[in-house]
Amino acid sequence: MNQKRAEIKFSTLWEQGTYTFQQIRDQEYDFVIALGISPFDAHCWVMSKTLLKQHVIGRMGQHTGAKGQDTSWMTFRPETPFVWLSGCGGRLRDALTVLRRLAPDV
Repeated sequence: MNQKRAEIKFSTLWEQGTYTFQQIRDQEYDFVIALGISPFDAHCWVMSKTLLKQHVIGRMGQHTGAKGQDTSWMTFRPETPFVWLSGCGGRLRDALTVLRRLAPDV
């Protein structure tokens, strides 16, 4: 069986209407599942580690100062996520489709 490792990130909807997924690191995983919960909806994005390295890891530093590289985060409004997230989900059903593509044994 070709096993895949997932890292799960969670955010509630912040007062500004954004989700913030924190503590994104270059660790041992194949993809990240980012689950966002708001008072009346739920959202989910499934991102490969390769995609995160291109757009998040080492680019959006957190807790380590302006030059920090080891811990990253991303903040966006669920109705207008980053363009590069367009194929990663958004709705729970769409995220499940992405997850099945990245980890067919799930």
